[in-house]
Amino acid sequence: MNNFFSELKRRNVVRVAIAYAVVSWVALQLVDVLDEILTLPEGFGKAVLIILLIGAPIVLVFSWAYEVTPEGVMKTADVDQSKSVTHGTGQKINKLIIGGLVLAVGFLLYDKFMLSPDQQVIPEAQAAQTSIAVLPFVNLSSDKEQEYFSDGISEEILNVLVRVEGLSVASRTSAFVYKGQDRNISDIATELNVDHVLEGSVRRSGDTIRITAQLIDGKTDRHLWSETYDREFSDIFKIQDEISSAIVQALKETLGIEIAAPVSVGQATENMSAYELYLKGRELFIYRSDLPLSASLLEQAVALDDKFAAAWENLAGVYAVMPSWGFRDRPYHDLSNQAADKAITLDPNLSLAYAVKGNNLAINDMQDGAPPDWKASFSGLNQAIENNPKNATAYLWRALNFLFLGFYDEALADFDACLKIDPAYGNCKRHKGSALVVSGQIGAGLDLYTEGVEEGFPVFGGAGAFSPAMVKEGNELAALLFWRASEGFENFPANEWVKAFKTPGGDHREGWAKVEKWAAENDVNLARDFPGVMLIFGQYGQISAVPDYSYWIWWQEAREFRQTEHFKRVAEERNYPEYWFEFGFPSHCRAVGDDDYECE
Repeated sequence: MNNFFSELKRRNVVRVAIAYAVVSWVALQLVDVLDEILTLPEGFGKAVLIILLIGAPIVLVFSWAYEVTPEGVMKTADVDQSKSVTHGTGQKINKLIIGGLVLAVGFLLYDKFMLSPDQQVIPEAQAAQTSIAVLPFVNLSSDKEQEYFSDGISEEILNVLVRVEGLSVASRTSAFVYKGQDRNISDIATELNVDHVLEGSVRRSGDTIRITAQLIDGKTDRHLWSETYDREFSDIFKIQDEISSAIVQALKETLGIEIAAPVSVGQATENMSAYELYLKGRELFIYRSDLPLSASLLEQAVALDDKFAAAWENLAGVYAVMPSWGFRDRPYHDLSNQAADKAITLDPNLSLAYAVKGNNLAINDMQDGAPPDWKASFSGLNQAIENNPKNATAYLWRALNFLFLGFYDEALADFDACLKIDPAYGNCKRHKGSALVVSGQIGAGLDLYTEGVEEGFPVFGGAGAFSPAMVKEGNELAALLFWRASEGFENFPANEWVKAFKTPGGDHREGWAKVEKWAAENDVNLARDFPGVMLIFGQYGQISAVPDYSYWIWWQEAREFRQTEHFKRVAEERNYPEYWFEFGFPSHCRAVGDDDYECE
């Protein structure tokens, strides 16, 4: 046996085995590196490993049976041992082993010091992807009207979690779709594309409240944390703090990842009656269900606490949208700006208040006869987004500014940002559909609008972009039915509109007379509310710079209008050229000299 091992050593079989192992390891590491660079075919590494395993016994048998001599490779049995050079061959093999080991150490150092930083980013990437949805808490109070309170608590917790760095939170709009639904949590998590779900209940009796909250793993349906809080109503802000902190801690302990500590809620107001009025008013504002009552409740809230910044901010928002919902009995534009200014004075870090101010400068100023100040409007909206990058409404309003001014790409980018934050935001989806149609992407725009209608947002905007798109697509019947389905248009002479749309430049005086008769009978101000209809009938002289959703001005069908003095009159009344000359023209417009311009 000793002679056998001595012979293995003399014939360099052991050295060859070690060298083969080292070279094979280096080869496999090289395959891994090349795979990252070249994306080698699937299974390539496995094939190399199999070849190396098969080759091992062959190499060892060869090293036993043959010897490398100065005359070439010969059978070991035929070599005179006195003339054998196996010692010299062994030295060469030793050098090969040392070289292989040096390469192996190099790979190990590369892996430790070059790849580790990337690997250390993995926990942060995981944290950034950690996501949660806050479902509306169930109202268990005997008074069913307390539902505004349970919804409000859910949203307040959501608003705290939104500001936690490293945690992605599903929007209120998306999460509240499941209100009142008895659905499997795993299904909800999948549909909302979140990892975790927070659900709970609120029971209120007088000034005593019980809030139960539980955090659930969306994939396994396993409860990660739950707690019940029995407190006085005046402790409501402390409870929100405790719940959000407990959620972050539970995620840290369960997932082993680092998430920043939650932002402290703070005492929004010391007047609990004002806070309750605020929750009621805000809920009505969000659903646009009773804007006058919403304004009244928020007015009462700020009357009880003049320093309640969040109430002032939401009151500014209510005032801002009321004219577009048909309420013009008060100077809502001025009231909105005053409330927003008050909110910003109390808390410069607010977001909605800046967005309201910015949007007022673009739209509501025109309702008071003043031209838009686009530069100041963008400034306010940019500030709103800087203060809260997850303010979907600010992105929506800024997108509309871009669309009004003819900047399609910028508008679509902001609509996408809005929908990324809040995929269920119906207005973002509808207006993005309009932008797609106006920019020439008719099929994509109609698909998006159809998706929105299927999700339940109302049929609206027929005079804007979608009925023209339907006619362009050859579906006149759909366009006619679309007009009929739009609220207030049941008796609109839509067939006359279709004729005028299909044959621009024709004699449509009779059809226009029918439209004017319909407008008079239904108390409709076409110049104010539906200039796009007037455009189709060629009534260019009657079109004015009204504060409507004016992207109709960029329709392909408005190309003839854009070659007339009427287009320039409207554009200049809307201050478009002032913005263009300072910040640049949209792709389909250009400067002509220092003070003139043209648009295709």
